[in-house]
Amino acid sequence: MLNIRNYNVIKFPRVLQSVCYLLGYTREEICEDSTNKLSFKKVREIIGDETFYQKMAEYKFAGPKNSEFREYEKMAFLKKNLELEDDQLEQYSQTMYKLFQWAQMAIELRSEDVTSRRDRHEELKQARETATAQAEERKVKLDSALTEAQAVSVAVFLTTDFISVLVIRS
Repeated sequence: MLNIRNYNVIKFPRVLQSVCYLLGYTREEICEDSTNKLSFKKVREIIGDETFYQKMAEYKFAGPKNSEFREYEKMAFLKKNLELEDDQLEQYSQTMYKLFQWAQMAIELRSEDVTSRRDRHEELKQARETATAQAEERKVKLDSALTEAQAVSVAVFLTTDFISVLVIRS
């Protein structure tokens, strides 16, 4: 990784750009002012810092991310940014190729995690809707049975009163 710092110009800057975005660096920290063009001078300083390697080691692909995502931090952008020729990249630099593989794996794992959490959320939503519908059906049946029981009770009461009136008159 440190050999990249010795380069004056790099091919495939989108690899470094994508890795930096995955690690939480902002566009302002790694790109030329007001552009999306990677500033290798800025990235060279970032690579020289121990924080870069620490962020790679501690990268968490699983679980929800609570912060707002800028457009360039979204998985779709990063996937598109990494649409490169593997062979050319591997021939150019093994270090860049390893970074490319790391970024691809991180994006793939993150995408799978998002999909599984979304599916789980949908399952829970369906279960909740089913439970609510079943509770509503039970309530309707209970109300119906209660109304019927009250009607029978009133009928029995009226019949009993009518019989007692007849008995008293006799």
